[in-house]
Amino acid sequence: ADGTVIDIEETVTTLTPDATDPTQLVYTSEDGTTTTIDTNGVSVADQNDGNTVAQVTEADGTVIDIEETVTTLTPDATDPTQLVYTSEDGTTTTIDTTDDQMISTTVTTPLEEVNVALEDGGDIDINIQDADADPTNEIQTLSISGNDLTISDGNTVTLPEPTLTVTKETIGYVFAAAHTQANGTNSFNINSTVTRTAVGRYTVAFTTAHPNGASYDVTFGAQEDITNRDTRLVSVVTGTQTANGFQVMVATGDNGGTADVLVDEVWYFNTSATREVVTDVVLVTSSGSNPVTNPTTPSGTPTTDFTQNNFADAQNFSLNFNAGNNAGSTWEALISNRPYAALPTLTAVSNGSPIGITVVSQDNGDGTYNYLITGTDPLAANNPSITISGGTTGGGTGTQFGGNCTCVTFYIN
Repeated sequence: ADGTVIDIEETVTTLTPDATDPTQLVYTSEDGTTTTIDTNGVSVADQNDGNTVAQVTEADGTVIDIEETVTTLTPDATDPTQLVYTSEDGTTTTIDTTDDQMISTTVTTPLEEVNVALEDGGDIDINIQDADADPTNEIQTLSISGNDLTISDGNTVTLPEPTLTVTKETIGYVFAAAHTQANGTNSFNINSTVTRTAVGRYTVAFTTAHPNGASYDVTFGAQEDITNRDTRLVSVVTGTQTANGFQVMVATGDNGGTADVLVDEVWYFNTSATREVVTDVVLVTSSGSNPVTNPTTPSGTPTTDFTQNNFADAQNFSLNFNAGNNAGSTWEALISNRPYAALPTLTAVSNGSPIGITVVSQDNGDGTYNYLITGTDPLAANNPSITISGGTTGGGTGTQFGGNCTCVTFYIN
């Protein structure tokens, strides 16, 4: 309490070699008393033939090795996947360091948990549920209102406004027809059946009603009388023509004032109708006020430096022109409103040497097409002559046999 420092001490004993006699040890006790210990008579024998780890010198000067045996673990000289263990007695054991095992999975709980196991033991259960375990919250719904397409919990996009142009044409076609033998047998028929009801009398029944009701024309033909060469007269019986058919009488003309005689004879008829058919459909889409880009719109500037020498597409396709003094520039040739759907494979030469071109087309929706031919190699100097040629056009035939065509315009880049 008064700040005085007290040392806490302990005594120490020691055992040390005698400085004058290495066969003696000196023991010093806590009180400083020394005792000499004679080590003479202590004997260490060599017990084995292992590796020397230390030596003991006896009192008489004999040196004894302290030995131990050693085990080793080394790679197999012939198989790097094996280790060789050598024990103290020299016995070797080979250890396989590979551990290839099959992995298998088993469904523990459907849609919730699976077990993954190793072939030689060891497995683990894995939870495969999503974090919220709700099977429905990832489902989204698409809806459309006008041109707006919306996904639930997401965004809305405005679909392009389409313009559909439909071209129609009214055509005539055979509505019904038949070729009938004298006995009423139908040699062939279209949308109708013919039956004989009496001598020279027949009934025609349509399979489907005529679209014009009872207002339709009927064309007849008949085989002549082979014996007398008399003309057969085939006609509709007055008052029998309806949307579902008509009655027919076949007679022989007598050139007199009496009624014609009805006869059985081979005869035939046909009647037509009209229908409206679609001949072309063009769908054009646009996004807002920006229409779909026409792929044949030139990127260059119109030029009058080029001289058109010849254009032909009625047989094999050919276009020849001189490109003026525009060395180093590239060019485009727009061919407009041609009545064919495809150009042949084209090749191009400049002053007789091959040059590269690309071709794109555009359907104008009215039966005509545009083609943009672009030169991919820079123009040569001094008004080069360029010729583009190929076989016949596809999907229609051109009308130009040669000369200049106002359908071709040139552009320079």
